[in-house]
Amino acid sequence: MTDLQRLVAQGKDGAAKDVAAMKADLEADTQIASADVRRRGDGSLEIILRERKAVAKIASLPGSGPMIIRLVSPEGVQFSGAGYPSEAIRNLPLIIDYRTTGSGDKVTIEGIEVAGPFLLAAQSAYPNQYREWSELSLRDCFGAQEDSPGSNLRVTVRRGSQPADRAVLTEIVFSTANWRNELAILSRLDLDGLLRRPGNTAPAYVLKLSIQNRTSARSVPEPRLVPATPR
Repeated sequence: MTDLQRLVAQGKDGAAKDVAAMKADLEADTQIASADVRRRGDGSLEIILRERKAVAKIASLPGSGPMIIRLVSPEGVQFSGAGYPSEAIRNLPLIIDYRTTGSGDKVTIEGIEVAGPFLLAAQSAYPNQYREWSELSLRDCFGAQEDSPGSNLRVTVRRGSQPADRAVLTEIVFSTANWRNELAILSRLDLDGLLRRPGNTAPAYVLKLSIQNRTSARSVPEPRLVPATPR
């Protein structure tokens, strides 16, 4: 019996739990963003649940047992993803190189206050680009110091969907200070054309959207392909 079924069963006679307690129990599950519970005149219950939206996943290895995959909401809340199709979970980008504070359900991913809105914007407004992302590295994300020089969000691009007859795009680098504009720039770029330029001799490239041309009075974005460094 699921927690929801158990709570409904307990509440049918109106004795085991009051509506407020049932609401609190349901919302204790981090997957539930909000729960509206109402008892009708005939004694039945009306329950409306709003689940959190997943924009990424993280993997952790406990002291014993298999690796645990948790889903991450734009607000940084982690949850189990119960009921999510396996393909949907598989297609979410994996957050890597992250640091945490706290423990259990109270753990906080450092930098998620920047990465969460970034992933939500990409998923909502630029789904074609977002679907190509396999990982998001927070190694160079300085969180609250998002305007700091060198504070970046590094996205790994899936290789499987890329043409085999040109150089591979392995990574896209966004600045934490200007990622909104850089997402828009990315959506307008002809990446296939850029990667097929005759002068490209490396087998793989990184697209740096975070580079600014500062030769004029006002700096302007200057997206640049640079050869990928072998890992």
